[in-house]
Amino acid sequence: MHTTSSPYLPRSNGLAESGVKIAKRILSKCKESGMDTYLALLQYRTTPRGNLASPSQLLMSRSLRTQLPSVASNLKPTVVKFNHHYKNKNRNIANSKKYYDRGTRVLGDIQQGEKVCYKKTPLSNWSPGIVKSKCEEPRSFILDTPDGFLRRNRQHLMQIPRSPTSPIVVPESQSCTASSSANTSTTHTCPSPFRTKSGRRVVRPRRLICE
Repeated sequence: MHTTSSPYLPRSNGLAESGVKIAKRILSKCKESGMDTYLALLQYRTTPRGNLASPSQLLMSRSLRTQLPSVASNLKPTVVKFNHHYKNKNRNIANSKKYYDRGTRVLGDIQQGEKVCYKKTPLSNWSPGIVKSKCEEPRSFILDTPDGFLRRNRQHLMQIPRSPTSPIVVPESQSCTASSSANTSTTHTCPSPFRTKSGRRVVRPRRLICE
């Protein structure tokens, strides 16, 4: 089944993006040094990747002859055991996930019909919207916005905090009270502060609050 990635989230399609990155680096280095592009691709296809076999060994069960000196025994056909390769590849993926998850946190679940703030582009300001439905793809949602229906990933959505059960004391420098004139003032609802892993208290700035 073909699984599409969320807009403005290229790392969710990391395998394809990594392949494009490697190809661009090879082409740019060949252009700078004046090296033959096909020789550079040959070197890449015969280079093992850590505990994984090289692309040429996986495809043809043998190493390719390059301009580097090599003994004849290294060029003999050797079938790569699929189970061994598959096991090493899964181990590498598990290790990468373990180290990546050390600096992440689980975001709260979002229900259908919930009001959220979203970013039209990664550099845009937060805008209000409503969750229309949840996509079949992981952590992806369809939003009903003034610009129409948009699809965004969970990390591009910010839940609007509900009314707190108890009042929260906010410093004057981070107060959400805005005066429209000398006699009238408008009070905005402040989101509930949260604490980081180190215990630091974080209060969301006014510019990130959806009115």
